[in-house]
Amino acid sequence: MTGTGWLSETRTAYDTVAEDYARVLPDVVEPPLDRAVLSAFAETVGPGRPALEVGAERQPQAFLLAERAAR
Repeated sequence: MTGTGWLSETRTAYDTVAEDYARVLPDVVEPPLDRAVLSAFAETVGPGRPALEVGAERQPQAFLLAERAAR
C-alpha cells in the first residue's frame, strides 16, 4: 500500500465486519467485561503512566482508563 491507499483499505476492512461485530458483541454484554479488563490493565500500567486506547467508536473505554489514572 502506498500513499494514503492504506487508509481507504483499512476503512473498508473495518466497514466489512462492523455489523457482524456489533451483532456478536452487543453493548449489553460488552461494558462489564470492558470495565474489568481495562481496570486490570490500568492497574498494571500504574497511576499516571501513558496508555493508548485505539477504539474507533467506544469512547467510554478511554474515559474509564482516564478515571483509573492511566493517561
